[in-house]
Amino acid sequence: MGKETAEQLIAEGYIVYSVARRMDEMQDLKKQGGNPIKMGVTIVSERLYSCGINAVQY
Repeated sequence: MGKETAEQLIAEGYIVYSVARRMDEMQDLKKQGGNPIKMGVTIVSERLYSCGINAVQY
């Protein structure tokens, strides 16, 4: 989706979860109220999706 879109959605009051390999690149989103999740995104698998889904708390 992109970082700018995530920032806009956070500013509008939405709950935003972002995925990145490096958490240091997501600290600004976290400070704005986002929820970064550390995840390598180059290898797609069922386990990868499960890890991401389990990281999101309802």
